[in-house]
Amino acid sequence: MTTSIRSRAVRRAIAAGAVALVAVMVAPPAGAATRKAVRKSSKKTVKRAPANFSLGFLGDERTVSAGSTATYSFTLSTAGGFRGGVVFDVPDLPPGVSAKVTTATSTTFKMDVSTTSSVLGGSAVYALRGISGNLTRTALFRLTVVAAPTTTVAGAPTTVVTGDFVVSTDTPTLTLSPAETGAMSVNIARRGGFVAPVTFKLEGLPANVDAAFAPNPTQVNAKLYIAPGATAPSGTYLLVITASSGTITRSVAARLVIRRIGAFAMTLVPATLSTPQGIDASTTVTVSPPTGQTLVPDVNIEISAAPPGVTVLTPVTTGRSTKITLSTSSTTAPGVYNFNVVGRSGTNSQTVSLQLTVTANTPGFGLSAQPATQTVARGAVATYTITTANTGGFNGSIAYSVLGLPSTATAVVELTSTGATVKITTTAATAPTTYPLQFTGKSGTLTSTVPVDMVVTAPAS
Repeated sequence: MTTSIRSRAVRRAIAAGAVALVAVMVAPPAGAATRKAVRKSSKKTVKRAPANFSLGFLGDERTVSAGSTATYSFTLSTAGGFRGGVVFDVPDLPPGVSAKVTTATSTTFKMDVSTTSSVLGGSAVYALRGISGNLTRTALFRLTVVAAPTTTVAGAPTTVVTGDFVVSTDTPTLTLSPAETGAMSVNIARRGGFVAPVTFKLEGLPANVDAAFAPNPTQVNAKLYIAPGATAPSGTYLLVITASSGTITRSVAARLVIRRIGAFAMTLVPATLSTPQGIDASTTVTVSPPTGQTLVPDVNIEISAAPPGVTVLTPVTTGRSTKITLSTSSTTAPGVYNFNVVGRSGTNSQTVSLQLTVTANTPGFGLSAQPATQTVARGAVATYTITTANTGGFNGSIAYSVLGLPSTATAVVELTSTGATVKITTTAATAPTTYPLQFTGKSGTLTSTVPVDMVVTAPAS
């Protein structure tokens, strides 16, 4: 965790309510005559970056005595032809502290932060905010106040800080994507006359995630800004927010969900299924990164609604693969059924077509296997149970086989009263990876298959 006020990702996205200080209008980058000449010189359409602006301090730390004024300078940089009006404010300043922004040049501004003589001493981080339409940009700065000296008079009563406080947050769960910034309010409920400043700290952040409280310390409520980096790991993390003041410490928990959103590729194997009435059919959706990339985003897999007689069983996801099973009954009408399998990651989506052919319930059989995915250390044995379901009065014998085995593994099939048991023995030379396997049952001209996965891992050293 870091609480540095120079964290760029956190600094860019702080937003909270406050009173406006000053509004400025950014001048256009060129005069009307220049723009007209440019338009005449070429009809080619040029795609420009969206209009944007950013703030940056020229020295973001100041120390003053209570009753004095700290002066900061900051710049406003524009991009994409931005020329809108910008309103500046500083939210969550404590009692006795005020800020005023004035224009120095067209791109440089001065901010005076004034304190009264009664302001308590201490150091805290605050946020300068610039707002233009739906754009909000911020820059953090630190103000350290040295309290005015006091004189102790013999026999005078001693001031004792009394009371207590409770800390809470308005967002139990914050969901963000890498390179996105979000915030949650951290509230202090004071009781019993408690007035001392409170300092926050945060525990539980994963790697490559920035965070900062502002203000911190504070005599008012604060916001916790969290900015996962581009390589922040996906997952759900329990955060512990601790507020302390003197000997009093209070904590509250919150959850951070990092969900990687982005482009992806998706394949469906097999894309055409055929099954007799009353027999299930399965396919596997595999998600992979786009060409030239290595990171795979989190993808939700959905399938279009099934017609009467066909049931879509709950998809089972293992790693980058999702198994979809279509279940039929003895009353499912024979025919061809078409489905759409859709993967979504934020605004990115992929759609693949799936076709299911249900045949009449003539003598035959179908296979199912448990477990669908088996994980073993290399050198160990993976065991699967194949169950055969006969249809249409089928009572023939079935020969079973296994496809997809690596050359370093062997399979033994043992017949049972309900199907077969398949034992796959791996060796020390079997590469640790996922092996898509296919169990096949054959009886005369009848054939049925069922896919499974064998995940081989390297034993712990």
